[in-house]
Amino acid sequence: MYMLQKNILRMDLNLLKVFDAIYTNKHLTRAGEQIFMTQPAMSHALRRLRQSFDDELFVRTPKGMVPTAYADRLAPLITNGLRELQAALDSSAGFDPATAVHDFSVAVDETGSLLVVPRLIEKIRPVAPHVTISTIHIGTDPHDTKGTNRAIYEYLDSGEIDMAILSREDHPPRFKERFLYSEQAICVIAEDNGLVGDEMDIETYVRMGHVKVYLESDDEATIVDQELTKLGHTRNVVVSLPHIAAALSAVEKSDLVATVPLHVAKSMGSIAKLRFLTAPIEVVDTFVLIWHRRWDESAASMWLREMITASCADL
Repeated sequence: MYMLQKNILRMDLNLLKVFDAIYTNKHLTRAGEQIFMTQPAMSHALRRLRQSFDDELFVRTPKGMVPTAYADRLAPLITNGLRELQAALDSSAGFDPATAVHDFSVAVDETGSLLVVPRLIEKIRPVAPHVTISTIHIGTDPHDTKGTNRAIYEYLDSGEIDMAILSREDHPPRFKERFLYSEQAICVIAEDNGLVGDEMDIETYVRMGHVKVYLESDDEATIVDQELTKLGHTRNVVVSLPHIAAALSAVEKSDLVATVPLHVAKSMGSIAKLRFLTAPIEVVDTFVLIWHRRWDESAASMWLREMITASCADL
């Protein structure tokens, strides 16, 4: 530990940015593009990093630059340290989006990717040409025993992500939250589905075959089943899929029904021959933006929070 502290005290802090970029991208050229350095400059910086830490740090493989075990131990310390330093600088100097060179990381599920991210890009590109957004996709594994939100909390704690868009629930008090939008679920069927008229009643809904969509962030499919249980019904699930786009494609080519978020379905409706019907059960989910309290006064974080909130205004 003493040697590590001595090395860091002597080190050019720009090298830590190089380490973070390589660790994130697993590719020297892409890492250089992220921090605006040429490949020769990146190679030189990597040699200096290896000398400073007396470790290979990253090994070239067909799959890219693979970190060593030592690099894996260093990564959270360096990443969190850089973010803490940036937050301190932002708080004291403010954040000018017109000139800022900054990469934000936001965790989103499929609905966030389809609804919020495009709107956010439209908002920030004219005013912040050098700001980039990296997204971490919230998992859709129905057998995830760890729990998706727990993993997101760990990313927020470590500083690996700046904020996340999640369903409203009792998030730990170390995080702050802001309302973004509510989403009503609707029924989607093929345009030529002869099993349903102009309205979907509960008897028809229960009788039909269903495409179940499981989304870890809001577990929308489970909400559907819970609402049906309250009414004394169950649904006949024919196929389960982790993506709304896949579910709509399956519906378009069959006599099945899918229950999906309204805005998402309508944003994708132009690419499929579909009909949208009011669901016979009420399924509403509320989405919030959450971030760690330690970034609450960060000028950069405050700016992005305002941009995301504004992006959701029409939802």
